[in-house]
Amino acid sequence: MRYFLVILFACILVSPVAASTDIDTLGDFMQEVRWELDYMSNDILPDSALIGLAKRAIVWTSIDIGGVEATYRVITDTLQQFYAMPDSIVEILFATLLNGNVVHSMKVFDPAYFEDVFEITSLMQDDDLAVPQAYNYWADTVQFLPTPIKADTVYFKCYIEHPYVDSKDDSIQLRPAYIEAAIAYCCYLSYKRWERFEVAALYMATYEALRLKLIDKYKRRIESPVPRQ
Repeated sequence: MRYFLVILFACILVSPVAASTDIDTLGDFMQEVRWELDYMSNDILPDSALIGLAKRAIVWTSIDIGGVEATYRVITDTLQQFYAMPDSIVEILFATLLNGNVVHSMKVFDPAYFEDVFEITSLMQDDDLAVPQAYNYWADTVQFLPTPIKADTVYFKCYIEHPYVDSKDDSIQLRPAYIEAAIAYCCYLSYKRWERFEVAALYMATYEALRLKLIDKYKRRIESPVPRQ
């Protein structure tokens, strides 16, 4: 009940700015945060401090909710099961394997149960359409199941951590709706820094409410793995 009331009061008392496509750089983002906080003076909130808070808010939003997308390509090799992936990946949303003109969707799956569910332990060398059915992602490494036996192309669509920003001219890659959440989180960090914890809690509640809405509206859902019949 107390958590519900915090969210309710946040919606009434806190009105984050409506993020727009005009917020293209870190400097634009900082300006919007200043307007929201109503602290335009550098004496109260120096740029050096706000840059640090803004960076934290932008990166955390990309990790916690999403908002920055990327596609990575992996070329499979004969009998190579594990492939390194960028450490900036937050979550793999989809994986698609191209085998000539044929497109195969790949399922994320736990290796411990793959054999029991798919009833496959290896691929047939004489089958041109024999391709891995699933993948597992762990420690910046993708494992294909079963082990590939030839060169195929796999595309991974991912959420990634926002690239490093350190200057007002650096570009922000968050989509506009996610910028709104990042602004709320930056305000939370600012008020927490000033030890104004009640107001900070309101902005955190606003961020959490936006987080739930964004996940519900935008986040892609991964299908449950289903073996071929």
